[in-house]
Amino acid sequence: SPATWFVAADSGEYTPTVPAAGWASLCLPFAAEIPSGITAYYARLADASSITLSSISATSIAENEPIIVSAAAGDYTFTRTDDEPVKITANLLSGTTESTNFNENEVYVLAGVSDETPFFGPLIAETGAAKAILPANKAYIDADYLTDENGAPLRIMLVIEDTHNATAVETTESSVKAQKILRDGQILILRDNDAYDLMGRKIK
Repeated sequence: SPATWFVAADSGEYTPTVPAAGWASLCLPFAAEIPSGITAYYARLADASSITLSSISATSIAENEPIIVSAAAGDYTFTRTDDEPVKITANLLSGTTESTNFNENEVYVLAGVSDETPFFGPLIAETGAAKAILPANKAYIDADYLTDENGAPLRIMLVIEDTHNATAVETTESSVKAQKILRDGQILILRDNDAYDLMGRKIK
């Protein structure tokens, strides 16, 4: 069934669909070439208040490397490689190799896109379900990075960094498209030191 389907480790390729929003998450059980047209990102903690998605300069990803991908809407085939790419140790993303149950709000997943910039939201259980289910071969961030000791959302900004350097430690101003912040449970967009809600209304 769709809830338990997953990509087998001995598969030669996998073709996910990038939706119209242009962003998706992925975690494959084999090392694979990054297809043309795809920009792959890993997540790192830039500081105590922001998480940066840094683009990966390599042409392939390691086995079980969870990533966020950006591309025009369409199908893209990831093909197994005989190379042995090294996993990115700074990557905050984790990934699923099979359909996995989590407690509600235990992990954050790619929840949507606003102004061409993705944002993460807590994984929520379906109505009446005891657990929240994340399908196989998806990436997520542990809620510990995004909440305080009481479970309340932190004011975390999401920064997109197109340096094409998987070991970069600095965010250049020209690489930032937008920033996201969680304030009192509300996702806000930060631009030029001004905050806006997802409807585009300026927040004072």
